[in-house]
Amino acid sequence: MISKIILTTLALFIGYNIWLHLRTTPAENQTYSYWVKDNHAKAQKYLQKDFNPSIVLCGTSLSSVMTPWLPDSVHDLSIVGGSWLTGLELISKSQKLPNQIGIEVNFLLRTEDTYITNDALHSVWKEVRNFIPSFYAYNQPFDVISSNWQKEQMQHKMYVHQNDTADLRKSVFNSILPEKIKEYNEPLDSALSIEMREYILQLASDLEKKGCKVFLYLIPMDTALLKSQRVQVLLKNIERLPYPLILPNSNYHWKTSDSEHLKPEHALVYTRYLLSKIG
Repeated sequence: MISKIILTTLALFIGYNIWLHLRTTPAENQTYSYWVKDNHAKAQKYLQKDFNPSIVLCGTSLSSVMTPWLPDSVHDLSIVGGSWLTGLELISKSQKLPNQIGIEVNFLLRTEDTYITNDALHSVWKEVRNFIPSFYAYNQPFDVISSNWQKEQMQHKMYVHQNDTADLRKSVFNSILPEKIKEYNEPLDSALSIEMREYILQLASDLEKKGCKVFLYLIPMDTALLKSQRVQVLLKNIERLPYPLILPNSNYHWKTSDSEHLKPEHALVYTRYLLSKIG
């Protein structure tokens, strides 16, 4: 009995890995059951040998709202709950270079998420994943099966106004915004801000010498936050860097779900806007 269970499990494991090798659905278009897995999946996917996007976006959860709308040629290394620096460090340490690298500058003072880069760059597991694809975070059976359902739900939320939760969402938003405005009007650590700006310059300069084109972009947020002291000081620091800075269209009334993260329909508009600026 036990031997049959072992043989059945082994057969399913081998069969699943064969299917993963043969399937044609792009894994980078999947959705995931948990944001930590999402972060690992993005990093591991970038290092896959046969995956070579021409543009990579290094950002935070603010940029991750663009993921569903990005074409296959653009890979999103935006870390939910983390730093833009994680994606940039992964590119630098792996020496796998795209044609263009975009750096989100909304949260300048966040440090690298080493739990992601250490896992993705692990000398043993990185090679094992290339031979046994089920060890990739994005190839876990639950996520593969549920991915289409989750994407359908996202599309549904874009176009269907849910009256039963509209008042609750508005109430939550109104309670969050004053706190965010207060937070964004507190002064930044100027010394650390300058240090991080110089670190961007150091990493980006090295990558440009190797043939990458670097650009910076600011994700739209609530207007009150974009006008805050934090963002204005941040932009003064960033504008001193020798890279193109793409600012959001000030004539468009961007809407967020929590004052910082764009609503899905506005994330779609911004994604198209950003891609049109990149060329």
